[in-house]
Amino acid sequence: RGEYFPENYHFIGASLSERQGEKRSIDIIPNKKPVIYISLGTIVNRNIIFYQQCFSAFRDMDCTVILSVGENTNVDLLGPIPSNFIIRSFVPQLKVLAICDVFITHGGMNSVHEGLYYKVPLIVVPQQREQKMVAKRVVECGSGICLEKVNVEQLRKSVETILENPEYKSAANRLSDSLIAGGGSGRAADVIEKYCENK
Repeated sequence: RGEYFPENYHFIGASLSERQGEKRSIDIIPNKKPVIYISLGTIVNRNIIFYQQCFSAFRDMDCTVILSVGENTNVDLLGPIPSNFIIRSFVPQLKVLAICDVFITHGGMNSVHEGLYYKVPLIVVPQQREQKMVAKRVVECGSGICLEKVNVEQLRKSVETILENPEYKSAANRLSDSLIAGGGSGRAADVIEKYCENK
């Protein structure tokens, strides 16, 4: 509803920055298979049942799955790890997004902006109320799917739907263009400096 904001509001798109996890390495990713990246963010991420559902959903798919579980998740509790999964407490998220085909995310604003910046269609599994709002907008823009109630069948079907329907990728491309055009933190600095000069 951008039409409700007067001209003194400036939307700058995504502001991407390197974080602690960005400096950690990730295994070599096979480049001939789809890459699915899964992360529930850095706060509400100790979800053993969800991770095990992901194992069941994708263990037989011809793909590589990168799963970031956070530092507070005990990986030993997950059980046997499928051979096509790479599991880490942290991953270099921006580097992974640059090469992945589907991003399964909790719907945090940073994660959604980063995924769309890198033109990645999203499957949003919201954990909190505001993330449901973000998920709704992702669906409205055609760049992904929302799963409020998760099961193995829905997870697999959602990934297959995105991989088989190029319109999701096209929508993510359009949103990426708009986020990049916003100018990010550089434009924000310019706007602030101009405002200060005119005071």
